[in-house]
Amino acid sequence: MSARKFSDRKRFSRKHFAAAVTFVVASVAIVMFALATHAAPLDASGGNAATRTPNPSHGRGKKSTPIVISATDTPTAAPNATATNTSAAAASATPTHVVVAPTGTATSTRTAMPPTATATAKPAPIPVSTYFVGVNNWALGSRTGSEFAQICSSGDQYLASKMSLFQQNNIQVVRVAAYQSLAINAQGGRDWTGLDNMFAAVNAAGIKVIPILGNNWVDCDYVGARPSYCGSASSGKGCTGTSCGNSWYDTGYTTPTDGYSISYQAWATEVVSRYAGNPAIAAWEILNEPWGHCVHNFFADMSTRIRAADATTPISLGGSESGGWDFRTENSLPNVNWTTFHYYGHALEALPASEQTDLSISLSLGKPFYVGENGIQATDLPDGACDTQERADLFTQKIAASFAAGAVGYMPWVFSYNQAAGSCSHNFGPSSPVMQIFRSF
Repeated sequence: MSARKFSDRKRFSRKHFAAAVTFVVASVAIVMFALATHAAPLDASGGNAATRTPNPSHGRGKKSTPIVISATDTPTAAPNATATNTSAAAASATPTHVVVAPTGTATSTRTAMPPTATATAKPAPIPVSTYFVGVNNWALGSRTGSEFAQICSSGDQYLASKMSLFQQNNIQVVRVAAYQSLAINAQGGRDWTGLDNMFAAVNAAGIKVIPILGNNWVDCDYVGARPSYCGSASSGKGCTGTSCGNSWYDTGYTTPTDGYSISYQAWATEVVSRYAGNPAIAAWEILNEPWGHCVHNFFADMSTRIRAADATTPISLGGSESGGWDFRTENSLPNVNWTTFHYYGHALEALPASEQTDLSISLSLGKPFYVGENGIQATDLPDGACDTQERADLFTQKIAASFAAGAVGYMPWVFSYNQAAGSCSHNFGPSSPVMQIFRSF
């Protein structure tokens, strides 16, 4: 081999070696760049986690689109706690369709409502948070000239003033009567004016209502003379003196009673059909304080009929502390979505045993639980004080304890617009210390 050829060969090898090294380095750089820019995982906002490039539809630094938790996901029930998506197997309480912030922290801006669920017709999601506070104001749908106004001395309802007051005090839900007597005028004809006005007002104000379709105790829920059951006008429709098979809960609700021209069954179907899907309705309550041991077929029938008339709104049976029926059995019905409970007395107990028992059952069923009524009057307190800060503080403790235990709602009994300060009864008016407590939740 000549010296020249060797020299040329040496120069050729060095040149190609350098090119090969350059090619390898460039290839590695390209691969690393691709991994860094294209293979980084997406974060919760939809942007690139490595570069923190926000998704234009709901990126960081802007108000994010709420996350709707499905029926198989469970937010924590305690207020201000972190809510995370939990599998159905791990769920204990199962409020559905609960809106939480994308960061995972449960928040509430205005109306805080529990979720919707049904076994036979899956309701549409309702923008809600994990808990709500509110009041009872049965006459909100009344108007002068209705049969309700006549028998319960409740005329026009100062709707604009009430809505403003409720908004100012963070009252998010109002439990109201939706009895037949509200939709019957003095001439006996159907008149929806009072209820229509109520729904228009609460929708405009962003306030929810829980309409009650009837009353076991018949208060304000009749026409003419007050009805008598088991020989007493105060016994209620489920009095124990009436054996099953012939009680109001067996057959009475299917025929006209209590001075009405149509049955409770027909009325409930009519009113639910009229307002089905109204965004102001948090839930329907079948009856106020259903009572007695003959209720099962009634609950099954009416929850099915209400679901057929309104496919999306949650259904509750109606609450009582000891109604004579099995809480678990009746609330296990497939069309019953929310559970509820009432109690009086126990003024100094933040979470009475009876509430704790029913709440535990509700959590095991995966159904939201709310206290629909709890009242405190002067005679419940050791010092007998009337409408003081003491009563307001006791309500605050009760609400906080219920939410911490897993309840989703609480509504003290009872708001009365014309009630002056200093009431010794269960009533509280606009100037009562009780009106201030809702701002804390």
